[in-house]
Amino acid sequence: MDNASWHHSEKIQQMCKDAGVVIEFLPPYSPDFNPIEEYFSVLKKFIKKNWHDNEDFIRREFKMFLEWCVDVVGDDEHIAQGHFRHAGLDMTQRILRLIARLAPLL
Repeated sequence: MDNASWHHSEKIQQMCKDAGVVIEFLPPYSPDFNPIEEYFSVLKKFIKKNWHDNEDFIRREFKMFLEWCVDVVGDDEHIAQGHFRHAGLDMTQRILRLIARLAPLL
């Protein structure tokens, strides 16, 4: 889990514990360990773009609007491929840098 302050709240900690979930926090400033954030960014932009055109509907059917946004953004194969490619490249580069730093110690 990333280090958003609300992830550290007692309520979240207890909910996870009650569900049998063990929380592992990511190192700070490690977006390449959390590639879903890139998807969330695209999703937020899509929601903002479509919010005003659908404001009356959203007030009545927020859950349906949110599900529609997730479906539209999630079904975009080009975006999904880019996210996976980006996550893989970032992780590969990070691992290679780590190996290079540790090599003298081995």
